[in-house]
Amino acid sequence: MVFAARRSNEIEAVAERIRGLGRRALAVTTDMMEIEHVQALAEKAFSDMGVLTCWVSNAGGADDRVP
Repeated sequence: MVFAARRSNEIEAVAERIRGLGRRALAVTTDMMEIEHVQALAEKAFSDMGVLTCWVSNAGGADDRVP
């Protein structure tokens, strides 16, 4: 599992608990409002996990550039 958020402390704690259960988990600090961050997240997920079976984006935010 890969977790992403702007702040790493909470996602790292969740990833650590999952790793404690013997599963693979990755925490990646990401600002979903920045396309470069999203691209880096995808690259990191593929390089560390090898496959992507599901992507859930639950990010909130506002972009005043969109009419």
